[in-house]
Amino acid sequence: MKKISVVLALLMMMGFAGVASSANLSFGAVPLPVSNGGSPGSFESDTSGNTIAGGFGFGHVGNVIPPVSFSHDWNFTSSDASAPVLALLSELPHEKIDITNITFDGVKMGFDMVNQRWFGNGALSFAHILHVGGTVSASEGTQYILNISTPSNVPVPAALWLFGSAILGLLGVSNRKKGLKALIS
Repeated sequence: MKKISVVLALLMMMGFAGVASSANLSFGAVPLPVSNGGSPGSFESDTSGNTIAGGFGFGHVGNVIPPVSFSHDWNFTSSDASAPVLALLSELPHEKIDITNITFDGVKMGFDMVNQRWFGNGALSFAHILHVGGTVSASEGTQYILNISTPSNVPVPAALWLFGSAILGLLGVSNRKKGLKALIS
């Protein structure tokens, strides 16, 4: 019986061996072309790493800058998806920014706040659309910065050594109790 328990425990540990993959993000084209003219709604973007940065340069007549609404759709895919997280790093000062929804594989999720997490499905690849919109007024050269982060690789074997030894210890205690009961009876 002891040999069978050890073999089963080793098979279980081999089944969970490996490293948990983190999601890899690939960004599509930027929502709007880069414009340095300072006209309302001009936009610049940077998708280096996992950070999305959108900037605005608004022209104005005198000191009057009318409110300008904006709407951007960011397209990206995640492979080996585990659980990407969206966080708003900096808001537009004196303005509003609204993360309206995230759409992935045709399913929409409403967003009322930042630091949101959405889940993939194992190692499948997902196509995401992040919709960002809002109103900007009374300012020049404002920007928003969003960060989409993913979990880092987790060494699964280390966890299995920790919890696997505990499970083997419990099996040993169980076998010892069975042996004591057999001696007593």
